[in-house]
Amino acid sequence: MVENQAEYALNIVIVDDQTSARTMLRHVIEDIAPELSVYDFGDPLTALAWCEAHPVDLLLLDYRMPEMDGLEFARRFRRLPKHRDIPVILITVVGDEPIRQAALEAGVIDFLVKPIRPRELRARCYNLLQLRQQTENVKQRALSLEQRLLASMHEVEERERETLSRLARAIEFRDAGTSAYLERMARVAGLIAEQLGLPEDDVRLIEMAAPLHDMGKIAIPDAVLLKQGKLNDEELAIMRRHPRIGH
Repeated sequence: MVENQAEYALNIVIVDDQTSARTMLRHVIEDIAPELSVYDFGDPLTALAWCEAHPVDLLLLDYRMPEMDGLEFARRFRRLPKHRDIPVILITVVGDEPIRQAALEAGVIDFLVKPIRPRELRARCYNLLQLRQQTENVKQRALSLEQRLLASMHEVEERERETLSRLARAIEFRDAGTSAYLERMARVAGLIAEQLGLPEDDVRLIEMAAPLHDMGKIAIPDAVLLKQGKLNDEELAIMRRHPRIGH
């Protein structure tokens, strides 16, 4: 039985114009694991149309077919976006060895020679299905990790926004004029970033960071920050420290 079979169903497709050959292949493959789904086609065009609309995990393909040989089918199969990395076995006869290089270039990864020995067929299919399943498991784990990473990044971004919002409210509590100025600064910085053609993530980052340039004013004494008249030299020196404090 194919390991970890319960994670997802595996579809095996057989394409061979001879009914007896398809029947034998189906019988042997179904013996690998009863839960495998096997689909066989005598017409290559019908098979290709089915493959375009359904997931495929393993393709067994006869080389000598009248309407479309196995190499052409493999080429067309590989052009389907979802099937570029699906294992393909080409079934040949003795004397077909010269076409193997062309078959490999068409996307075939393994070969079976008629008359097919059931034990060899079963072993090759089992190994390729195991490889296919392991590859899909790795992809699913990678996708899960990516989704978790994106969720974590979104959470961090939301926390940063909340921190900036709290700082803005602190500024507003100290100086309503400065708060409005910081909001305008953020909007203008974002517009400039958009005009420069920066990525959306960078634009958001600039909008978030722009208000920070005056955050040091939180530490400036009210007597200096809120003074209505002209600042004296000592007060100017205190006010000029706010960029360093904010940094």
